[in-house]
Amino acid sequence: MLVQHTADPQALFELVRHEPGHVEALLQLHAVARQTGQRERAVEHLERALYSLELGFHPTFAQAWLRGKARLDYDQPANRPLFTALHLHAAGLSQRGCPAAALAAATLLLSLDRSDPTSVLLWLDSLALRAGRPHLLAELERDLPVAASLPGWAFSAALAARLAAAELPAPSDPSSAASASAAAASATGRLSSALLAFPEGLPALLPSSSAAAAAPLLLRWTDRFGPGGGGSSLSRAHLVALYAERAADLWAEGPRCEWLLGTARSTLDALEAATRAGDELRERLAAASAATRRWYPARERGNRYAGDPFASLQSAEVVIPDDEPPPPPPPQPEAP
Repeated sequence: MLVQHTADPQALFELVRHEPGHVEALLQLHAVARQTGQRERAVEHLERALYSLELGFHPTFAQAWLRGKARLDYDQPANRPLFTALHLHAAGLSQRGCPAAALAAATLLLSLDRSDPTSVLLWLDSLALRAGRPHLLAELERDLPVAASLPGWAFSAALAARLAAAELPAPSDPSSAASASAAAASATGRLSSALLAFPEGLPALLPSSSAAAAAPLLLRWTDRFGPGGGGSSLSRAHLVALYAERAADLWAEGPRCEWLLGTARSTLDALEAATRAGDELRERLAAASAATRRWYPARERGNRYAGDPFASLQSAEVVIPDDEPPPPPPPQPEAP
């Protein structure tokens, strides 16, 4: 416990010198190195912590874990360093451009405790898309109903459905063409549902390069759903900001951005139309709003994710700068 709260790196180094496999000290040194911008040193400390943990694995535990049959209780303090180290490892793999390896590590972590104590579900969706595994989202949605309440999953599942529809073979007959058209329409329907449930996701996901061109649409969107879009829930606003921070680049590609804007525009047009389709969409909006109010009640005080190290915004992370800035470059001699 003292190791987890000490602010003295020298004491941690001294402890690791005597106890090279002290996992909590290594994880604390990882945090110190990351906060001071020493990424290579942070990775070294984390890998040493993972190696120390791996030495304690029982052979049957490792085999069962790879089959998805192993379980660990996060509420047991002795198990928490493994969860923390695996979460940091998966996050590091993702940052180093290894989404498939990060997805594998995150999936193994989630399999240990399906209650998701380290908030893996908040970024597993974007990892699956980056790793080229959009079908994994549908499988996890069936096993983990709680994913339906997360803004990121709503948008990522729609994008995954669109990618899956694009993977269908070229239609060679009317029936296969109809199937491809139905799959594409289903993906657009899912995106429309995501926008209805979390309207604040539209301005959050739009790249800055498209904001000027989409200004009229965003003005209509704000008039229809309000400035915040999602009411007064700080938890909901946190999750939308977290998804935009982690996955906005997935929507920045031209065709995907156009699909997002086109779906938002058609959704607004249908909501404002006095037609049967408009009536059905307004009913869907009412149902989506009721569901999100249950998940993120306006009376909720504060942000349930505030202070959660597994769900922190990158913009809120503290990086300690060097004590002294680097010296300015020497002046270049003037050409004769």
